[in-house]
Amino acid sequence: RRNSDLAIRAAVEGFHPREVQVFVRFEDRQDWERAPMQPAADSDSRFEFRLYAVRGPLQYYVDAEGTRTGEHKVTVVDLPRIERVQLTYEYPQWTGLEQKVDDESRDIRAVEGTNVKVEVIADAPLDAPALIVDGTTGELVQQGRSSTGAIVVTKPGRYQIGARVANEFVALSDEYAIEVVP
Repeated sequence: RRNSDLAIRAAVEGFHPREVQVFVRFEDRQDWERAPMQPAADSDSRFEFRLYAVRGPLQYYVDAEGTRTGEHKVTVVDLPRIERVQLTYEYPQWTGLEQKVDDESRDIRAVEGTNVKVEVIADAPLDAPALIVDGTTGELVQQGRSSTGAIVVTKPGRYQIGARVANEFVALSDEYAIEVVP
């Protein structure tokens, strides 16, 4: 994902090198840049390096005192952007409360038994949009750039919005709180 960190790990077998380096060439540059890899905390034969906020395609390989890996290509994709989340609260009948629409907060605060309709507007139609509540994934019904689902408030928890991007299911939002109020 564009602007995500990329962890590079390498395992060296058969000898213990003094130095292991990663060589990286970004798409917009001709020359390879190199940096030392750090020994992994849990092993003297594994090494790690992290590229921060990768913005574009790149290639890399690892060299351990003349023994090198093949070249690996990394591409980047832009994640769909969540433009708006609208929460519509349908309170239990016993409360006597009218339906309420909240366009500002993404955290849910309601009495137990409240049905909260979650409408997500993205900058483009989402592939396999989902609502993840406390680690359990539920589908969102999609219509154009809008995806809709519901959460019944039964206990405190967390939720977030996800979708498939480049054949991988990813979170598109932060986690938001679900709070039960008396």
